[in-house]
Amino acid sequence: MTSARARYAAISETAFQSQIIDLAHLNGWKVAHFRTARVGKSWMTPVAGDGKGWPDLFLVHPATGDALAVELKKEYGSAVTPEQYEWLTWLVGCAIDVRVWRPSMIDEAITRLRKPAKTPAFPTCESCGRALNFIPKCGNRYCRLENCEARGRWICFECGHHPSSSAADSAK
Repeated sequence: MTSARARYAAISETAFQSQIIDLAHLNGWKVAHFRTARVGKSWMTPVAGDGKGWPDLFLVHPATGDALAVELKKEYGSAVTPEQYEWLTWLVGCAIDVRVWRPSMIDEAITRLRKPAKTPAFPTCESCGRALNFIPKCGNRYCRLENCEARGRWICFECGHHPSSSAADSAK
């Protein structure tokens, strides 16, 4: 019989990552992961700016506005690097939930991904449950003119539903 310790040690970070991404998708999360690339004889993640150390996964739950940064590690012999620690600390300072998960922590991951923590930041569509988007009267969704926003409307990009303006305006 194989011990639990040996089973967890046999799970690669890549296999664990696939499990977490699948679990996240099953629970309505959107997931960003940046793959490594072969550069000469080594592997590295191509990033610009200050991206070195960015977490393995960044997840957003569109229906609730919840966000989660996850650094994945093998069960043994893998520690958070100084650059990863910096990013995780900065993200915590921005009120992002940050986790470092190993294969033995799968139960914690399941619990966290099944229950998004926040309530919707935007009003939700009565028809499909997705977050509504506000469109100013001019039609330019990036318009920030005060008088234009006051005459705009909420719309669901998923199903096209237009709720009554009084219900959605209270969330603005």
